[in-house]
Amino acid sequence: MKEYTQKLAVFFLTTKKEAESGDLLRAINYYLYNIQSKYSFDLFLCFDQKVEKKLYDELSDVKKHQNINDVIFHCNNIPDDLNIYLQPWKKKTHSLPFDLRKRPLGRSHGINKHFYDTLFYLQKLDGYENYMLLESDTKPMRSEWFDSCLKYAENTEYLVAGSVYKGKDREVVSKKYYSGHLNGVGLYKKSEKAHNFIKESKEYLKELLLNDYNSRFKMYWAFMNYDVAMYLLANKGPYYKKEYATLYKDTDIFTNCSTTEDEDLSLNSVLNEFPETIILHKKKMYDSDDF
Repeated sequence: MKEYTQKLAVFFLTTKKEAESGDLLRAINYYLYNIQSKYSFDLFLCFDQKVEKKLYDELSDVKKHQNINDVIFHCNNIPDDLNIYLQPWKKKTHSLPFDLRKRPLGRSHGINKHFYDTLFYLQKLDGYENYMLLESDTKPMRSEWFDSCLKYAENTEYLVAGSVYKGKDREVVSKKYYSGHLNGVGLYKKSEKAHNFIKESKEYLKELLLNDYNSRFKMYWAFMNYDVAMYLLANKGPYYKKEYATLYKDTDIFTNCSTTEDEDLSLNSVLNEFPETIILHKKKMYDSDDF
């Protein structure tokens, strides 16, 4: 019998598409097959849109695992017209008009709304102390992944803890305004201060996009992800707040190599450079024998 803890709960910020493709269940099964922990914990599966009942039933089966206390489903029911992700540099849409009144979180309104709605939901729940955000393109590198993350959360004063970009294009990224931002995968404190930080970052995101869009010389082109907004609020933005800076933590236990340019990175090369990695965020890992 495992010891149930609410000191750390795990949630997948995921999509209807990932559930239907099987990517979500594949990732969950990998985490649970590769775990050694004395604890059981709650697993939240947070969707952007409603998933068919048969898929909920399949995902509910992981509740049988000895380390899972309960599987809790949450759906943000984002309408199709708001569930958008339009990267301006890929689709060459930056010169086209964009209605920030209808989609105030910009061209990545879908994932931004999904994140903020999910975090506001989780922050309201009783009993929990910390949350770990995972995605279906992450993998644990060690079987003690849960205990290691729990230990960090219990022994660190933080609001958000994760990984800066550690992939092949670090030199290029280092020159960008978002260079020091933490990828969304990571740990999130449950507290009043953490809630305020997340809430303020949402308003900050909307303000930055609107002011920039109405300016003569545009930098964002109505596009910014939630994790960059949190970084700019804590560290570097035009109206950043110093009280958040020391609580915004880059860690050794999370490693972000999640761009498409990093797909051919080998496991050995990543772990040789970042041997303390517990959770790796990298695309195509489940399609490669190397991982």
